Amino acid sequence: MLNLGPVYSIGGCVVHEVAKRISKFSEGHADHFWRRPTIALMSNPIDRFHFNIHELPPAFVNYFINDASSSHRREIENLPSRGSVFIDITRDIFTGVIEIEPGKFILNPLDGVDIVEDLNTDTISDKILSNILKSNFQQIGHDKDRDAFLKLWEKHIDLMINMLTVKFDNVFILEIYFTDRIANNGQNSNIDGEYAQLINSVLSEMYEKIRHRSDSIFVSIDQNKMITGTQVEWGGPTYTHFIEETYALFCDRVLQMMTQGKSDFSFIEEASLERARAHEKTIFEFDRLKEEVDAGHSKFAKKTEFYEGRIKELSEASLERARAHEETIFEFDRLKEEMDANHSKFAQKAESYEGRIKELSEASLERARAHEETIFEFDRLKEEMDANHSQLAQKAESYEIRISELSDEISRRPTHVAFEAQRVMISQRDGELEELRRTSRTHLHQMQEVQAELARSRSTQGRLEKELALARQSVFAQTKKSVARMTYRLRRGSR
Repeated sequence: MLNLGPVYSIGGCVVHEVAKRISKFSEGHADHFWRRPTIALMSNPIDRFHFNIHELPPAFVNYFINDASSSHRREIENLPSRGSVFIDITRDIFTGVIEIEPGKFILNPLDGVDIVEDLNTDTISDKILSNILKSNFQQIGHDKDRDAFLKLWEKHIDLMINMLTVKFDNVFILEIYFTDRIANNGQNSNIDGEYAQLINSVLSEMYEKIRHRSDSIFVSIDQNKMITGTQVEWGGPTYTHFIEETYALFCDRVLQMMTQGKSDFSFIEEASLERARAHEKTIFEFDRLKEEVDAGHSKFAKKTEFYEGRIKELSEASLERARAHEETIFEFDRLKEEMDANHSKFAQKAESYEGRIKELSEASLERARAHEETIFEFDRLKEEMDANHSQLAQKAESYEIRISELSDEISRRPTHVAFEAQRVMISQRDGELEELRRTSRTHLHQMQEVQAELARSRSTQGRLEKELALARQSVFAQTKKSVARMTYRLRRGSR
């Protein structure tokens, strides 16, 4: 019986699925390595890590460090030296490389956008990459400079096959091409036939550069039988995720090559039988569901009849409510118009009251200014009266002194002369006092008139404010009554 020893796979989804299935003729699928591009995998490690990687997304930091330090290659070199390994080269199509030091390459993160986790147009760009590398960089890939890429790739794929043939008993290279064929013959916007043909021309040229090697085993099947689908491992339809029968054809090809066609086992027969069992199960499940649907239709028909009657009743009730609703809306509109009219009247009254209050306020301010002027004039007259009193007091004092002098003089003169002089002096003083009394009475009368006018203004203003408050209360009460009537009618209409 064929024994391929422990089976390893290095590459993408196809080699993983083929190695997993072929492992029934081995000691099991020992491990799988989602490998880097060949050029990055086989280039030498850097001497000193001097890159500013804090700007990189965390998910890509491991890619960068592993490529720069060649830890992924050492991981493969440390595997046990026996068994079989399956590889493919499609990763060299999906992602190119960049040279970070002379002869040292890593996976190009710009090619990894939307392929590697967290790499997108927001987290990686030419500018970010230049900051990380602290220098300009050159992108290398089949879509940049095809000839330069193929020359560099051929050198590194030879190094990789040499490493693997020393370590493993069998090195299988799966000749995988992109497909635009979908199992259900449907169209899919993710599949571009022209793009697939372009990539396949590059792949064909790459395979021809290593097909001559006798230390590795090329596993090829009909390219037209590489078919994707909607229900395939790892999701589809895609260019490199295939249906079960495609993986079976690869496995059968390995068996034929390793046993010279003497193996009685057929992966494609197993896959076909499994597909038949799944098909029968699907048919059985379809019939069961059809019976359930038919039974459901019968129940549904009865329920439909009941529901149609109920719907008719509800429709009639709904029409009645609709009519009531229309009446309610009409009443609502009428009350709204009434409220709008009341608001308009209120607004007009409020405007007139506000105008009147403004006029009274201006008049009150004018009277206040006049009152201030009167008080000022009163204070001035008071000061003038006080000055006059002071002058009068001084004159009275001077008169008393003069009278005293005259008394002394009269005592030395005849009596009638003294009496006449005294009478004249007293008459002059009484006249001056009377003039001061008249001036004081005039000023006092003016002040009393100003105070009376201020009192009348305050009374008028208070009366107008009371009228405005009563008007507002009246409009509010009318509005409240209108809203209450409308609410009552709306509730009665909704019943």
